[in-house]
Amino acid sequence: MKIAAIWQRIDSWLTSNGIEAHVRLLPGAKKEEIEKIEKTIQIALPKAIKDSWHIHNGQHGLATALVPPWEILSHEGIIRFWNRMQKLMADGAFDETQAIPIGPVQAVWWHARWVPLAHNGAGDLLCADMAPAKNGRKGQMITVWHTREQREVIADSFTEWLNRFADDLEQGRYQISGEELIPIEL
Repeated sequence: MKIAAIWQRIDSWLTSNGIEAHVRLLPGAKKEEIEKIEKTIQIALPKAIKDSWHIHNGQHGLATALVPPWEILSHEGIIRFWNRMQKLMADGAFDETQAIPIGPVQAVWWHARWVPLAHNGAGDLLCADMAPAKNGRKGQMITVWHTREQREVIADSFTEWLNRFADDLEQGRYQISGEELIPIEL
């Protein structure tokens, strides 16, 4: 499924359920803004990720998490978080730490080829893994916790992750509580 169709499903659900104002999705990024990400991190992003950021350039800060607990980063947020992690790595902050991979992800605390796409406001990141371990898929989505050793693959691609969220919305796996989306167990 194409990213535009997935976003159309999500946008439609948010609008029909009256929560789009709380989620605060930004208009699409310009081509130059996406190129700035790639130039800064020196990684060519997968087409689906670039297509997504052309539709919605993340969320306006302090918004309701779109995919609880994750708030989608803007192009500026991607660069800011990536630079922060790179600085911590250069300063030796991760020299004594060992990560525990769950799935085909490298057993490192941080890797320069992990691209932060979302955060939870508590220092944790959801990243596109552009340097997967053996049997992994370039662009797979991984969690990077700042206080936990686990580095877990949660989807084979950004498209799969976003489509799963759209499916969950349409299948009633989320409810609205005040201004928040709350996942529910069925």
